[in-house]
Amino acid sequence: MRKIRLIASQAQTINNYKNRKMKLLLCCANIYFNKQCLIQNLIPTYAKIKVAATSPAAKFTQRKTQILRIKDEIRFLYKKKMQLNKQLYYSHITAANIWGPAWDTIAEITHNNINKHMDIKYHSIHKKLQNLQQKKEINTTTNQGSEPNFQPRVVNLTSRLTQMKIHSFKKD
Repeated sequence: MRKIRLIASQAQTINNYKNRKMKLLLCCANIYFNKQCLIQNLIPTYAKIKVAATSPAAKFTQRKTQILRIKDEIRFLYKKKMQLNKQLYYSHITAANIWGPAWDTIAEITHNNINKHMDIKYHSIHKKLQNLQQKKEINTTTNQGSEPNFQPRVVNLTSRLTQMKIHSFKKD
């Protein structure tokens, strides 16, 4: 495949289309990641919320807030996706009007280039999901398998010691 050199004004419409398409696909990939986290019951790093208390109620609330954070992120990404779709539509129409019949070839080359980047992105998403799954499995096995380690109860013997000393003095 030959590389074609374009002047800046010619390349501007193509770059606008390519950049918007890339942003849209990255947004879709982020939606996919967050939905997979919800389906697999995983909490991504950005959604972790620390709560000082370790009571069952605090853990329950912590879990609910983390899930709510993921759902809010998905809502935000869908709004962003809708705006990017509009922008992409207008840039596609503009580029098609400027380039005419050559636009189909240009769009195909652009899509092939973007698909290579997206394959890498989805590969990294699957790695993240696997790592989160492994961390979850490790945490559940360490929490379930071990009983709490209680130390023997401490008994204060100072009053008994003082009584023993008093008795020992009386005997002498």
